[in-house]
Amino acid sequence: MPGRPEKVVIAGCVRDAARFLPRVLKHVERMADLFTDAACIFVENDSRDETKPMLRHWSESKRDVDILTIDGLAQIAPRTQRLEIARNTYIERIRADSRLSSYDLLILLDLDDVSTTPLDMGAFSGAIDFLQTASDHAAIFANSKGIHYDLWALRHGRLCPGDVWEAVWDYVEAHGVADDVAFSHVFGKYRVTFPPSHPPVEVESAFGGLGVYKLSYALRNPNPYQGYKMKVYRDRDQAWRIVRWQRCEHVHFNQGIRALGGRLFIVPNLINFDSSKFPFPPWTWRAMIF
Repeated sequence: MPGRPEKVVIAGCVRDAARFLPRVLKHVERMADLFTDAACIFVENDSRDETKPMLRHWSESKRDVDILTIDGLAQIAPRTQRLEIARNTYIERIRADSRLSSYDLLILLDLDDVSTTPLDMGAFSGAIDFLQTASDHAAIFANSKGIHYDLWALRHGRLCPGDVWEAVWDYVEAHGVADDVAFSHVFGKYRVTFPPSHPPVEVESAFGGLGVYKLSYALRNPNPYQGYKMKVYRDRDQAWRIVRWQRCEHVHFNQGIRALGGRLFIVPNLINFDSSKFPFPPWTWRAMIF
């Protein structure tokens, strides 16, 4: 079994998150304290609140923090395309740095409300230990209390084999029903819950606001983050339609890890969010079309 990892890069994307940052950055500090060396790379863009000065002030008291600003990214309307660019930026920043690219782990963290819930550091440390138990364990992801909130990133052959929002749209088109009817029919199949007492669950993709990758897998990954695809379909009049569809950018990245032989797991007792506070609007699928 490999030794305990000592060096980590903590990375994430942020925009207009000033009201959350004090709590989120405390969590970053607690994670960093578990390791001998911890570098931070945060990609920020177009914030109109106090996010920029707060990050700058916080970084001034830290040894190894890089704030990468990509102002103008907001001109790209689809959110997942913006995230695709921002996430690929921190991967390329690490890859270009001979020091950081030799580190052990990459901790990915959402720098917004999802990461304000207090994290059990014992569970976090235990999840790291599980990650180290086999060479093909490539990444672990957090769970949420109640229904697993990040269904869009989740792929599991039985529990959630595809894009839940695309499935809602397909049902609307196939049956000519209202969004809430389609949502009720489709979403019931995806009400996935992982009890905290359950052992790690192997998945094809996940995120949930907190993921830890072995950095070697992330840097060898043949798949970049990808935030959209072309969808070809027939409407109710049987006419062919082509649209661009926002896809969860984590899925393509995680598929690349799997192609390398890496195994991905949700660790049920690593809880970072209470899904009872999270809405699942039935019309969400409409916002995915651009």
